[in-house]
Amino acid sequence: LKKNEGLTQLGSGISDAYVFSDELDAEVTFNLLKKGKYFVARYPTQGKCRCEQSGLKKKEAFLIPLSGFGDMDRMPEDVLNMFYRDIKVLLSETSAKSVHLRAHPNTKGRSTEYLRDFLLSKGIDAVCVSAEKPINEIMCDYLGMAGQATNSLRDGRASCDYTLVIGFAALGRLFSPNPRFSFGNSEGIGWIEADGSYDKNIFKRQKYISVPRKSI
Repeated sequence: LKKNEGLTQLGSGISDAYVFSDELDAEVTFNLLKKGKYFVARYPTQGKCRCEQSGLKKKEAFLIPLSGFGDMDRMPEDVLNMFYRDIKVLLSETSAKSVHLRAHPNTKGRSTEYLRDFLLSKGIDAVCVSAEKPINEIMCDYLGMAGQATNSLRDGRASCDYTLVIGFAALGRLFSPNPRFSFGNSEGIGWIEADGSYDKNIFKRQKYISVPRKSI
């Protein structure tokens, strides 16, 4: 059990209950650990959306949370091109005019600035933003969130009912052989596939109705 909990990074090895925000996550972990009780609850930041109170103002930026590149000062050329290809899709399929690159709080290298400069050289309006405020406080200020398979996508989805949340499968494959599966049922998250294909419907901005669940 301790070995498997180390693999999943879920607990101390002595947990007797687990709480998830996705049914598939719960099912897979139950089949892996074969011990304990499993519950599926509402995501902790759900219910904080303020878009309707502010009148659904026009928004023109996508938030791009970055993780996995924190100790780098540069990014490999193939990674830069993956970002460029999928960000171009965001800008062409939506009213977005710019992207805001949010480095992980533990970032030590300058990879975020390196990506910004690369995107600027390609004609994309890109700026680096602070990670000082939690995502649930700022998500309603953005048209959407997009990026590789990072848990920030779930946080963004739960924090705003009207935001677009898009996963980049090609970048996600750098960290997981099946990035979609790592997000369980991917509730409310659309994907640009590894080959660059996508369903245009994932860019339709409408209110996201989450699965009703009890809170923790």
